[in-house]
Amino acid sequence: MPVTKHAFDEDVFHIETFTASYPHKRIDVVDLHPEITTLTWSTARAGGFQTLAVGYDHAAVASDGSEVTFSHIPYDVMVAPHFAVVRVSARNHCVYEGRIVRRDLGPMGLASFQAKGLGITATGDNTFIAPTQEDFYSSAQVMEIALKSCANNLIAIGGPDLWQDSQIDHHMQVEFNRRQASQIIDQLARAGNGGVWDFAVWERRGGEQPFTRAVASFLPRTPPATPDFWIPWSSAIQNWTEISENAYNHVTVSYTDADTNINNLLTKQYDDSGLSDIYGIDRSITVPAGTICDRCADAFARTYLAQHRLPSIQCTLALNGFHGLEAYNGGAEIPPYLIRADQWIQVADYPQILPIVRTEYNASTGELTLEIGGPTPSYGNFTHELHRAHCAVAGGSNVNLGSKA
Repeated sequence: MPVTKHAFDEDVFHIETFTASYPHKRIDVVDLHPEITTLTWSTARAGGFQTLAVGYDHAAVASDGSEVTFSHIPYDVMVAPHFAVVRVSARNHCVYEGRIVRRDLGPMGLASFQAKGLGITATGDNTFIAPTQEDFYSSAQVMEIALKSCANNLIAIGGPDLWQDSQIDHHMQVEFNRRQASQIIDQLARAGNGGVWDFAVWERRGGEQPFTRAVASFLPRTPPATPDFWIPWSSAIQNWTEISENAYNHVTVSYTDADTNINNLLTKQYDDSGLSDIYGIDRSITVPAGTICDRCADAFARTYLAQHRLPSIQCTLALNGFHGLEAYNGGAEIPPYLIRADQWIQVADYPQILPIVRTEYNASTGELTLEIGGPTPSYGNFTHELHRAHCAVAGGSNVNLGSKA
């Protein structure tokens, strides 16, 4: 059922700044108004909130209604110091939370500022000094200890629905001592355990106050039973690309053992029959993984195979005019600023639910861009269905009903 409502251009964005340290105290608050002419932000499945950009129009309006130039503005439109936490919300929903990392100044005040999510910035705040005990710790335990000691108390660990364990044992002193938490998290997420895992930091949900700590999630990228959104084949689909050059069905990992420091070691070869069954070809690769433990090397090999066993899909969706996406259940249109990269989408009758891996929203223009992707499914009659859908869209008809779209 096509989306018909497009009224989100009237929504007001609430922008707040808070002190850098927890517990946060509010510094300033403004609603989106003529001085702010750039308001964009992005999210990614790996990391959570990404980059926020806020810019001001410095041709302001004087109290008598006459236009004045930027050089006559004697004040900053918003108080936004370095390291302050900035939060953007709409309709009582947080749509962005991060830390100010850049300020651009003009003759008389702040011209613009940029923020990055706490999953990117706070995880790089301090060097991790690992415990000296000889005990082994699981992947989730390592990340939890690293976050508590390195992220300035800005990030809390999510509950059981958000924080799971890939169940690989690690010796923290040998593998992770004197590394940044961001480096540790990146390694453990890439290793996975036979599948893709995502670490992300989002706002605390459930109606709590805006100055509570952000919340970390660590979850396998497993498709849900039902997606969050559905979209028909339409002009919103900017491209649909399948890439096979990085597809391999036999994977070995080379590494230096972090426990023994022995180099040029190899895992066993992990195999999958997908390429040979579907395309009649076999391809093998040895992937260098640097210095990691043998358990992590084996997990990384299985994860790499899961990611590359078939050609990958890269698709970009572009929505404009403040259009949102249709909820999979119920058909209501979800505002574009509430769509982000921890959600899943069904594209027409495509036989696989796909993850939204990145979003970028421009609140000033109402333009939303989504990147979705994953491995291609077993084909069956999919090639025919895809061709039929493209032909229907080109002809201006509904792919399922045959009627004009």
